[in-house]
Amino acid sequence: MTDNKKVAEEFWDALNTRTWDKLASLITPDHQHDNDVDFYYGREASIELYKAMSAEGLEFYQKIDRVTAEGDVVVCEATWSGNHIMEILGVPATGKSFECPVVYVMEFEQGLIKRLRSVFRDQRFQNAVTE
Repeated sequence: MTDNKKVAEEFWDALNTRTWDKLASLITPDHQHDNDVDFYYGREASIELYKAMSAEGLEFYQKIDRVTAEGDVVVCEATWSGNHIMEILGVPATGKSFECPVVYVMEFEQGLIKRLRSVFRDQRFQNAVTE
């Protein structure tokens, strides 16, 4: 049996270091990523999303504060930070740096991440980039 918690930690490390091949190896071909605004289906579409979130100057980063695993579900509590230089979650770019709490729910299938849901509080993100 795969250690899903370890795979989740490897995923965040690969995302933060922009190691795209490693990231791709940790998700299923039919991987789904959804947040409060958008939905991405398939490994390629999800990798393109992650690359877009790493645009020059964005300085996108996830600090994982706690990881909890139970069976095929891993929950990660994190602090998301970066520079708001592009529209994110429907909020037009403000140019401000931000930190925002977020919870990620990762569902696994045969040791790979099948679905990643980002759970934001829209108002907290909006406050982080507009105050």
